[in-house]
Amino acid sequence: MLMLLFYIGDERYACECDHILEIIPKIELKAVTHTQPYVKGVLNYAGSPVPVVDFSMLCDGRSSAPYLSTRIIILRRNKGDDVVQTLGLMAERVTDTIGHKLEDFSDSGVRLRDAPYLGGVLHDEHGIIHSVVVDKLFDTVDQVLC
Repeated sequence: MLMLLFYIGDERYACECDHILEIIPKIELKAVTHTQPYVKGVLNYAGSPVPVVDFSMLCDGRSSAPYLSTRIIILRRNKGDDVVQTLGLMAERVTDTIGHKLEDFSDSGVRLRDAPYLGGVLHDEHGIIHSVVVDKLFDTVDQVLC
């Protein structure tokens, strides 16, 4: 299984590539007022509006750094009955993949009540990688999605 690697500062995160439709450059978004600070706006993706969530803002309360490698990851999940939900996830340093699956990640031993989308951790020669469980990420931001 292939997983996409991205960052918040020096912390590494990974999500399964099966949920990724496309990775696009950080572009100008249509702002949405009266919503959560982590909702950066909406983009037009193949003729449909897609909300974009800033992963750094969601996790850390600060905007993603304006790196050239900051990207918007277009994620999808099947909600059943042929309903597909899409979400743009803005993340820093979206440049690498790793050959692992969610089952390779171990329980961190810490319950993250405010971040249920963060799964287990994986240790490699560079330190810790946190897994992002895409379905739980959708569930977390579902209050602001249609």
